[in-house]
Amino acid sequence: MSAERIEQVPLDRVRLDPEQPRQAVDEAELGLLRASMSELGRTVQYITVAPEADGSWRLLSGERRVRAAQSLGWAWLPAVVVDDPTDAPTRFVRQVAENAARSPLRPWELCQAIDRMRGMAGPSEIAAATGISVRTVHNYLTVLEHPHLVEALRGGKSLRSVLAAATDTGADTGAAGPSPQRSLRAARRATTTLVSTWDQLAPSERAALLAVLRPLLGDPASADPPEAVAGGR
Repeated sequence: MSAERIEQVPLDRVRLDPEQPRQAVDEAELGLLRASMSELGRTVQYITVAPEADGSWRLLSGERRVRAAQSLGWAWLPAVVVDDPTDAPTRFVRQVAENAARSPLRPWELCQAIDRMRGMAGPSEIAAATGISVRTVHNYLTVLEHPHLVEALRGGKSLRSVLAAATDTGADTGAAGPSPQRSLRAARRATTTLVSTWDQLAPSERAALLAVLRPLLGDPASADPPEAVAGGR
């Protein structure tokens, strides 16, 4: 467990972390934060830092508070000082969690963060850190497989609109075919949908679907080729 203490940290010695997940600062949000800090004072605006060998402080969380304090002309902020910060991957996951808890990351920032975290944590851990659902994490992982979808997010589009546009246009993924992982995810989604709607199907519709599925599942009960019944009702 890292040793922690509270100190007054000079802002001119705080070094921002270029790897932190929030890449853009909304000026309107920064203005609201600045007004709040001006009214409430600095004693409730803790940041988290780690001491560096050169006497500076590496900022672990609180970049917007630092920027707001600097614009107010403040010389220092109270900080939680972590003497022995965690390893870089764990520190990044923690930064994502702290940023998302205060203000949701933008879709492009989330995409970048998930791209980095997928080598550090599983989907459930990523979901917990970002405050989004596991399903949404999987949607971002799908987007990351296709550079043109990533570029659409970079351009300011929402995840929903990017996925909808890709589905509506049947956009080419740029690969010879879907990856095994993507095919598995698609199969799982389709299976979940089928299970949830099975009771609503007429007996003839169920029979037609069973005739398609049995050969795919290796069930010898049906020898009908899928193409003969795929559209049957």
